[in-house]
Amino acid sequence: MRERIFRDSVITGIILGLFSISLEYLLFYNFDKLINYFTAGGHVLKTPRLQSLILAVNVILFRFVMINWKKPATGKGLLLVLLCITGIYLHINKTSIF
Repeated sequence: MRERIFRDSVITGIILGLFSISLEYLLFYNFDKLINYFTAGGHVLKTPRLQSLILAVNVILFRFVMINWKKPATGKGLLLVLLCITGIYLHINKTSIF
């Protein structure tokens, strides 16, 4: 059943990557707002920490797709999205990795 819904293709990986990054951003951002509302101690997940957490969760998702689910083409699409988002993040924040 899962084979028909979740085919192994690069396009599926790109869609999965964009969907997971968007969903994680909404969840973590709203969770941070909720903690800030109840504690009034400031944001726990400031901007660099929030993006780093989202990228870390997606690297774990990439590992599951490649190794546990044995979907190499989907993993390549997910990796493409991860690399593009990381490049955009580094460019926007003027951060150098070297």
